[in-house]
Amino acid sequence: MTIPSLSPSPVSRRGKMSPPKVGPRAFPVVSLREGDEVKFSAALARSKQKTDRVVGKALLTALAGAASLTCLAGPAMAQVPPGIEPLVLETVSQSDLFRSEPDLLRLDLPLEPMARDTTKTKFGVQLNSVNDFMPDAWTGWLGGPEHKIPDGTAFDDDGFTAEVQLLGNLQQGNEEWVMGGRVVMVTQPGSRYPFAEDYQGLRADIGEVVVQRNLRTRLSSETVLDYGVGGGLQFVGNVGGEDLQRWWHVAGPAGGRVGEDLQGNQVRDGFRAMPLMTGGAKLTHTVSPDLDVMFTTQASLPLGRGVGNIGFRAGLGKTVGPVNIEVGGKLDATWMAAPELDFHASSGLREGWYGRLEFEPGKWGGVYTQLETGGLRNEPVLTFGIRLGGGTGARLSPFW
Repeated sequence: MTIPSLSPSPVSRRGKMSPPKVGPRAFPVVSLREGDEVKFSAALARSKQKTDRVVGKALLTALAGAASLTCLAGPAMAQVPPGIEPLVLETVSQSDLFRSEPDLLRLDLPLEPMARDTTKTKFGVQLNSVNDFMPDAWTGWLGGPEHKIPDGTAFDDDGFTAEVQLLGNLQQGNEEWVMGGRVVMVTQPGSRYPFAEDYQGLRADIGEVVVQRNLRTRLSSETVLDYGVGGGLQFVGNVGGEDLQRWWHVAGPAGGRVGEDLQGNQVRDGFRAMPLMTGGAKLTHTVSPDLDVMFTTQASLPLGRGVGNIGFRAGLGKTVGPVNIEVGGKLDATWMAAPELDFHASSGLREGWYGRLEFEPGKWGGVYTQLETGGLRNEPVLTFGIRLGGGTGARLSPFW
């Protein structure tokens, strides 16, 4: 739409003529309608006419006069002198004046970065020594006569005589990788005088190398579930247990039997290997800030003629400063299908109990000990261990 300039009319040669004086009321009322059109209306509110006829007639008369002046001045106003640009009114659509809501969200709001796991990776290593030779002071109240020398004054140090474990664990947030190996030394019972008629001083080892992945899920603010699956190899036969035990009895601080007093009749010169599957789960419920209830299951399943076990544990854990105490009961279902271990077959379903004491004074690690009876080994065993590194000990161990 083009609106002519409101410049005065050309001066007539006959005399000067003033341009018509146009007041604000001479222009029609302007209203905006849908479609961005500019329309003119010459009507005033009828409600005013009904309430005040005198004022209404005066307004109508003024509007009529203004319209006449407009008609007279229109042709002159429409003529634009040369060199003067006409005033142009451009209509603007509503979509150009306002941004749509998606545009506002896209342009004006900062984008949130994707959340990423910034949890530090923590690595630790732990070394365990398991032995069935108990202090003499414990002889009277721990274990039965089948685990002691003939006169009952000491433990016989036979059967599952010793074990060495080395575990490393890598923790990042709710994920953990556990890598480890162990050697379990099994010797024929009856090595103390008077000897049993079938005693031959037999021995064999169980070796395992395992990698297991554990995951953690928080079921509620008080309950945490750890679960894992792994695999590796199990070896049965001579995997170096006798050499390690004899060296420790000579070089170690506690001494031990050497020479013919220590079983050295290997069932076989070499060893057999078979695949091994491991897995387990642990449910921890926090009763109070320093008291937990724990339920654990662990499985070790050889794919061949080996030693397998499925174990269950239930216990209570108490924390007092840097000291952790755990006590509970256990139930093991064991099968020993390895012919190399026929001299000490201990298959069956057996219950037992355990107690564990840990001392962790700082982030570098700690030391611990554990006493347990019954179960797979079917005799009392004592564990001593040390852990170095960050994080915690393995949340789920692949070993029974």
